[in-house]
Amino acid sequence: MTSAVNLELVETIRSVRFTPVRIREGYAMNAVDELLDQLERSATRGLPLQPLLDGAHFPTFRWREGYDRVEVDEFLVEIGAAAALGTSRQDQ
Repeated sequence: MTSAVNLELVETIRSVRFTPVRIREGYAMNAVDELLDQLERSATRGLPLQPLLDGAHFPTFRWREGYDRVEVDEFLVEIGAAAALGTSRQDQ
């Protein structure tokens, strides 16, 4: 059964939008989108997200459209913290 915490994580992951950048260095959009899809599937199944987050590495581009690196990094930290909090609550 999927917990309320996991459903909230799934919705947060599904709804996130990052600012596209071109002049500054940005993360490859397809690589970030692929990780988000993997995170969503794992959260839906109640699987741990931290292994995916720990292994995340994105190619960077300049002068090509990419996602704002700071926004992506901050979001991933936020998701990791929320997943850890949800896991610790479920373990009690």
